Amino acid sequence: MRIFGVWVAVLGSFLTASAQDTAWATQALKTLCSQDFAGRGYVDNGQEKTVQWLLNEFKQSKESVTKVQKFTLPVITFPGNQVLIADDDTIELGFSWLPQADCPPIQGSFVPCYIDSALMNRKTDISAKIKYFQQVKNPVFLVEEGVFNYFIPVALQFNWPIIRLTKNPLLWTVEQEFSGIPMATWSVGDHWKMPQKIYWKTESVKKKHTFKIVTAYLPGMSDSVMVITAHFDHLGKCGSVLFPGANDNASGTIMMTDLFHTFSKQKNRKYSMLFIGFSGEEAGLLGSNYYAQHPLYSLDKIKLLINLDLLATGEDGVTIVNAVKEKKWYHTFVSANQTVGLKQIASRDNAANSDHYPFTQKNVPAIFIYAMGPSVRAYHHPLDNPSFVRWLGYHQIFQLIQKIISS
Repeated sequence: MRIFGVWVAVLGSFLTASAQDTAWATQALKTLCSQDFAGRGYVDNGQEKTVQWLLNEFKQSKESVTKVQKFTLPVITFPGNQVLIADDDTIELGFSWLPQADCPPIQGSFVPCYIDSALMNRKTDISAKIKYFQQVKNPVFLVEEGVFNYFIPVALQFNWPIIRLTKNPLLWTVEQEFSGIPMATWSVGDHWKMPQKIYWKTESVKKKHTFKIVTAYLPGMSDSVMVITAHFDHLGKCGSVLFPGANDNASGTIMMTDLFHTFSKQKNRKYSMLFIGFSGEEAGLLGSNYYAQHPLYSLDKIKLLINLDLLATGEDGVTIVNAVKEKKWYHTFVSANQTVGLKQIASRDNAANSDHYPFTQKNVPAIFIYAMGPSVRAYHHPLDNPSFVRWLGYHQIFQLIQKIISS
């Protein structure tokens, strides 16, 4: 019984430590995913507020040197009303339909025309059908997902608006240039019926946006630099619908900042450390591409760059992207995990799927770590919100990175 009591005490202290580790992370997640931060996107000053939040965190250390880089590029925003009405039913924005991220403005009442896979496969019939469709006043084309891309050239030729029909969850992103025609996606069920009329309104604006990169440098005993990066931007808002971006990538930003808090309190750091918060990742790795071309600190001094993205899960372990090239670092992580206890450290080849990639193209040793597990399933969707985040791997992932940097 005494031995059992000792184990209970040890377990209790571990759970308390883990709870303490995630207490700040949980509060930070609520802040970054709040309505006030507007999805950390391109309306309602969402990214600007996130930049200030990061600066406030970095400036808590008197030792850190903080800097902000700026660059300007176009981006498409959706600040106004977004409406889709099929017959008399208003389709729910964000959950049942979304304009495509490159959709130009559109407003009006339309006659629906259905395009299915059978029609597109019968090439002899499509030309006759096109002649028929040309007689329809104000057509909008409801196109099955499997043939959507094949129909786009036809729609472009006649300047027809099109709506993709899918049974999959909606997926949104960020674009910089308008497409040639209005396009949207409508998630339909098995009992979907073809409407007789469609009202569609999308208000979208192309604007010049000032992207910002936030850095904090901590000097160490060596001028070799360990770099921790994360992107703090997300999709923002589409009309009134918020994309909170809890997993993607408030989680990565939070762990990067939490690691900064820990290392800024250390004395005699083995390596100098650089923490970089990028914007523009969702629009195409814009921030990391810019920094790789205009580094504030020499890229040659980087010992390892660890990019953090999608870290709200972890019950199934983590994946290291670019582990195939960085074999030595990968095996170092695997070895360190023997005392950390993540379920697995999976390996992937390099991919242009997060902010590590532009640095790999500059021959910088760089990896991208993301967590695995079913506890957070939503991606680029309004349901990627704090209510689903239980930080099931946070303590272990944090400890693993800390061990690697301190070794």
